[in-house]
This record gives sequence, structure tokens and C-alpha cells, in this order.
Amino acid sequence: MIVGHPRRRQIAGLLMVFGNAGLVTLVATFANSLRPSIAPPSAGGWIWPGLSPALNLVIIAIAIYVTFRFFTHSKQAQKLTQYLRRRVRQSSIVKRVSFEELMVATGGYGVVSTEISAANPVVGKKLAKSGLKAQDIIVLAIGRGQETITNPPPDMKIQAKDRLLCFGNMDRMKKEFQASPG
Repeated sequence: MIVGHPRRRQIAGLLMVFGNAGLVTLVATFANSLRPSIAPPSAGGWIWPGLSPALNLVIIAIAIYVTFRFFTHSKQAQKLTQYLRRRVRQSSIVKRVSFEELMVATGGYGVVSTEISAANPVVGKKLAKSGLKAQDIIVLAIGRGQETITNPPPDMKIQAKDRLLCFGNMDRMKKEFQASPG
């Protein structure tokens, strides 16, 4: 759904760029906090001149811990998450997609699970001779009783009451596997 919509694609791209920029900033800040200060100790006002890198490291560690605790265990973080979810639902960024819209978006193709009735013309035929492939229907698996045969071989015969998991054109599968009258 993200790559299928230009606005969502743009948002995802920005999040990736800003996420990487944030990581680079964090690493740079961490690295700069460990090196000794360029300014003389008297200019910084440090009580213990050699302590500044260690103090910076402790402050960063505490900040990371507090941030982690806030976003994983606080009620405020839960409220913030709920607020953001409401805002996303109310915005036009994300919209619900119906089954029909999804099928149109995928070119009318999908996955269907169907039980083969005794009246279906494919009963007793091998997969290769069933004509399903010619109709752009691929059998992914056959459920027979308690057994599931994944990626069935072309010489496997289809039996009544087999449960087929197929991928293909939805309209053709609907026509092919439609229950016969009676």
C-alpha cells in the first residue's frame, strides 16, 4: 500500500532520510562528547577539567535511558501513541481499501481457497491436463483430508472434495470454481 500511493511513498522516503539523519547525529554527538574539549578548562567552568568527556557520556547515557523508559513504560507515551493514531485515522494519509479496490489495484489477481465439488469438470484430471494453467490459474497447494500437498506436481490428479489454494485472475477463478446447480 505504501509504494502504490505517491503521497505515502513520499512520507516513507522522508522518514527513512530523517531516521538516518537522526542516527548520524546521535553517533556524532556521542563521538564529540568523548573527546576532550577544545576550549581551555577555565572557559568552560568545569570543576574538574579532565572530567568533561566522562560527564558528557554519563549525561547522554541518562538521556537515552530516560527516553527509552518514557517511550516504553509510561502512560504519557500511551496517550501520545493513541493521539497520533487518531490523527492518522482522521487525516487523508491512510484510507480503508475495500476488497474490490484491492483486486483492481493488483490487476484483478488474488489467492482463493476452494473445495472442488464432484460435479466440477476438473475432477479426475491431472493438474497439467486440467486447463487451469491455460486460464491463468496456478494451484499452490492441495488439501486432501488431513494432508496438505504444497506445490503439487503436474501429474497429480484432482479429486472431489480436494481443497485447492490457487493464485490467478479472480474473475476466471470465480467462473471456474463456481458451484454447479444442485
